Amino acid sequence: MLRVLMNCAHLENCLHEAREEARTNKCSADRRVVEYDALRSSALRIHGLFERLNNCITAPGVTGFAESLHSLAASLASSVKKDEAHTTVQFQQCIKILADKVYLLTRQSAELLERYSAMQAVHGGITKELDEKKELIKNLYNKLQQEK
Repeated sequence: MLRVLMNCAHLENCLHEAREEARTNKCSADRRVVEYDALRSSALRIHGLFERLNNCITAPGVTGFAESLHSLAASLASSVKKDEAHTTVQFQQCIKILADKVYLLTRQSAELLERYSAMQAVHGGITKELDEKKELIKNLYNKLQQEK
């Protein structure tokens, strides 16, 4: 009888330990579920951001790219949340910087094209003037040769 009571006590102790281990495992599993959900949510958000970036990159022409990138940067800036993941915030900041630099390059390119067009017009005028002066010199030389 004593042996049965000792076995019973031992089994109750084992049951108690098993319950404690089960609680610990459940808490650990619950924590992992929360971590997984957060990671999955972050991954989906980053995937969506890359999709939007891809749409900007495939926009036709340099101007279309610059405008769609600027629009994306503005959209991302207005959708920043306080609890946003660090990588998402970094991505948003990178897109903002990239949009600013692309805008500057696009503006500089337009200015250079404008200056190039102006220089071509000036070059055309100077070339015409040079040709006229060559013709004048040729005529004066011929006239001088006839007078000799």
